[in-house]
Amino acid sequence: MDILPPLTKILNKREAKVTPKVLKWFYKNYPFSVALEIKATKTNSIPRSALKAHQKKALIAVRSKAGLSYKIPDASHLRLPFDAIQLKNTEAFVVACFLEQGVCLAIPPEKWDGAKYKPMSDCVIRIDI
Repeated sequence: MDILPPLTKILNKREAKVTPKVLKWFYKNYPFSVALEIKATKTNSIPRSALKAHQKKALIAVRSKAGLSYKIPDASHLRLPFDAIQLKNTEAFVVACFLEQGVCLAIPPEKWDGAKYKPMSDCVIRIDI
């Protein structure tokens, strides 16, 4: 699973801490390829605006027949696995992580309207972290 170089330290610190846990969960428990946008908070809500328009558009695109092509930017100082990726008919989720509650909720991008922590959420997937 860990064939890519380590992530740079530029990430949001909250998301940087939870991202490996979310990826590990999907790797072990989810049988399909998946595109994820991870949002993390120490509170009990994440605003709708946390998911940028271009992120939502890309997540929705990978779920479609047409899909999404993405050229990975060349960075001579990094070892990248390949030049580009094409995703179509692929699952995609916004993963809202509530750090204080130790829970992440995977929500389809079409249904993203922000997220509030609720023990009985109607999310597609619940991940205990």
